[in-house]
Amino acid sequence: MQHNISEALHGLTLSYRKALKSLAAEAGILIPVTHIRALKCITNIENCSARDIAQKLRLDKSQVARLVKDLLEQDYIEKAKHPTNNRCQVISLTVAGKGLQQKIAHVDKQARTQMCSGMTQQEIESFIQLTELMKSNLTQYSKD
Repeated sequence: MQHNISEALHGLTLSYRKALKSLAAEAGILIPVTHIRALKCITNIENCSARDIAQKLRLDKSQVARLVKDLLEQDYIEKAKHPTNNRCQVISLTVAGKGLQQKIAHVDKQARTQMCSGMTQQEIESFIQLTELMKSNLTQYSKD
């Protein structure tokens, strides 16, 4: 039973990632999925820092540094001094980044709609509750 759960979860994760990548490519978004997830973090976290991205995406500092460098070079993000912490920089979207984020939001909605096709709202809510419980159960193994 537990083997089936892990395989189902792994298969779902891979399928979702593949669908998101394919839908993004169709929309002309040619950046890696990790970059897409980082842009979503920057959009959703007030005064977002590289550390916030690392924690949210569970990436190490060097991975985030490369990701931030790529997004800076592509003019999707910019850095500024943090309003209350001089040792930290805030990362925000540029005009181009905001345009890209709008495309990403549309693609993300398409992927979610496709993934949840044929499911009731109750089934979706139950799935979310179950996955949150599973994540919570596993946190003891993934603390950094």
